[in-house]
Amino acid sequence: MNFSSLDPTLREWLFAREMMRRLGFSADDLYFIVTPPGKKLIEDDGNIVDLPKPLLSLQLRYKSREFNWIIGLTDIPDRDILKVYEQACDFWNNAEREDCTKEFHKSKVYEMRYQLLLALRNKGFSIQEPN
Repeated sequence: MNFSSLDPTLREWLFAREMMRRLGFSADDLYFIVTPPGKKLIEDDGNIVDLPKPLLSLQLRYKSREFNWIIGLTDIPDRDILKVYEQACDFWNNAEREDCTKEFHKSKVYEMRYQLLLALRNKGFSIQEPN
């Protein structure tokens, strides 16, 4: 397994988790959330749509505050998500830290770091700029 073989949405979820860890949040405060296909989603314009694929989100629960970060739709079949997630976490935990950092700095999540900081501050979280 390598970074390019990971599902792109799951890869970004791992990077989102890494961003939160770099901001000082504990792994115990971070949750892998899967919304199954067929569930209703309210889009930014107010339209209600059925999800065509599973939706991955990262949830932060910290000091009675909650922050939900929608990562995106995934092509991983619903029945395989947990297994693929566990494999991806094992890969991440055993990968060279230098490779993880290099890939993290190329991610969409990293590109959006300032928007994330603003969103977290707007939710009442006190944080510092990420590495």
